[in-house]
Amino acid sequence: FITCVVQKFPYAQSFSHKVKLISWENNRALFELKVEKEHCNLNGTLHGGMASTLVDLYTATATIPRTRRTKSFSAQNYKMRFLAPAK
Repeated sequence: FITCVVQKFPYAQSFSHKVKLISWENNRALFELKVEKEHCNLNGTLHGGMASTLVDLYTATATIPRTRRTKSFSAQNYKMRFLAPAK
C-alpha cells in the first residue's frame, strides 16, 4: 500500500525506498529513515525541508487506510517546531 502511494509522488522516489515501516498498530504508524548526506543541509544536519516533506508525506500515508479515502486530500494546516538539529 505505501509503495502505491509513494509512486504517485515522483519527488519521493529518491528517498522513499530508504524509509522503513517499523510498526503499524492501534492507528499509529512508526517510520524510520537513516539520515544520510543527501538529506542534509550545508551544516551537515537534516534539512528542514526534508523533515517537513517526510512528516507531510508519511502522515498522509498513514492516515489514508484509517479514513478509507479513495481520492487525494491535503492538510489544511500543519506546523513544525524545530528544537534541535538531527544528525
